[in-house]
Amino acid sequence: MRIAICGAGVSGLTLAGILSRELPRSVASVSIDVFERSTPNRDQGYGLDLDSNGQVALAKAGVSREAYWQLSKPYSDSAAIYLGNDDAPGIIFFRPRLLQNWFPGSFGARPESNRGALREALLTAMAPQNNVTMHFETGVYGMRQAKDGVSATLLDRESGSLGDFDLVIDGMGVHSTLRQHRVHDKAGGKHSSGLVMIHGVVDPESKFSSGLLAKLGQHGSMMGVARGYNILLQRFGAGREDNRTSFFYLLHREDGEAGVFNDVGVEPTQSRTSGIMEGERLQKVKDWILRDMRGVFAPMWDEVVTSLGRITIREQVVHGESELLSERKLPLICIGDSLWNCGLGGGGILAMQDALQIANLMTDPQSGFLNSETGRPDCELPKLCEIEEEMLKRKAEFNQRTGENRTKMLRRGTDSGTKIGWEDFLPGDSFTSRVMRYTASCTLPYICRLFVAWYNRQAAKGTVGSDESSPVFPDVAKAYADQSIRAHL
Repeated sequence: MRIAICGAGVSGLTLAGILSRELPRSVASVSIDVFERSTPNRDQGYGLDLDSNGQVALAKAGVSREAYWQLSKPYSDSAAIYLGNDDAPGIIFFRPRLLQNWFPGSFGARPESNRGALREALLTAMAPQNNVTMHFETGVYGMRQAKDGVSATLLDRESGSLGDFDLVIDGMGVHSTLRQHRVHDKAGGKHSSGLVMIHGVVDPESKFSSGLLAKLGQHGSMMGVARGYNILLQRFGAGREDNRTSFFYLLHREDGEAGVFNDVGVEPTQSRTSGIMEGERLQKVKDWILRDMRGVFAPMWDEVVTSLGRITIREQVVHGESELLSERKLPLICIGDSLWNCGLGGGGILAMQDALQIANLMTDPQSGFLNSETGRPDCELPKLCEIEEEMLKRKAEFNQRTGENRTKMLRRGTDSGTKIGWEDFLPGDSFTSRVMRYTASCTLPYICRLFVAWYNRQAAKGTVGSDESSPVFPDVAKAYADQSIRAHL
């Protein structure tokens, strides 16, 4: 059986890794071709705090626990939230070791992992299998039914054949060139969500003052929140000694990134490479951010902005409300953002869940997905259709919950100023919503102070946050054990 995976992001490579190890147990002959339009050394982005599904998927793809912690930042599964111009965190989210020991299913280690290092680890784990062929700088631009009437032919930019495949899995993300063969976009295709991200990179240990560095501490994230404003630092280094940290300044703009470029006074960029601003352009963006957030946040955030070594301005492109086509004419499965883009804050995590769910179906001999005699997949299998609907539903719920809340929080121009109120977190005008807001306003400040004190106490003892010795999610522990047993068979 020939399988094509389009897109060598983390989820695509994870799926390829699982299939390369598990499919040979149920299929006599399998080959996997992974197509990626970019170069092998392309920047993969920032961090990814994988949940239990993502960590299980990595383990099944052959990434050991030791390798996982070599590409993850210890103690990074905590976040300090600063409200408005407060100089102290209003709340700290973290995973106390006590709760990790008592309830590992809810509080298992969840550090920030480096996407680039994740890709390298997955490629390394796949290499000994000898059934995966990587095709970098080879974009997939279309597909059609093969001459046998069952398989699919993948096409390059000039409509030349890249080969015939029994199954094609699309993991190319929001800019997928294949999703129209499986998904109907009710809005007619990609469009700007109104979210504009000004993002960059900084090394806090070498750039921050001692006071600011102490506030960041070992937190994985430090965020400033006000109505209409959101600023964020997030560590994404691979391992203990890698201090790279990403910066985000989020805006809601009806005029998109073009409006921000105009306000800043720099020309819009035409490519990913030219979009990385340094020198004079970098200084212009810094100056604009400092003017834009003046008086909204505490002075420490000014130091964060002035410390940045590079900046990019990019608007978020999303799909419209999407649904599966009623008829599948080609052997195609879409996963992750190819199915429905989730944007900032969840797309990678949901894509890994998709990869795991599809891999479990394909490698289960009892599922009926693979014909034991021909080795061909049954893409009309009801269970596959159920899984696709589940994946689409997860993304719809995420987009409704996160996208709408983020848009509401980032809108400016109201008479209520920039101060955050409970109506921002608990919207609604019903009696129940009003009662919840009142109850929250009376109790949450005390709960937040309790968690801050608890964190500070644990930090003083050096036991806060997760590292290599921390309990993991039970299903992750089982996945590591299973892989260890198989390695010795």
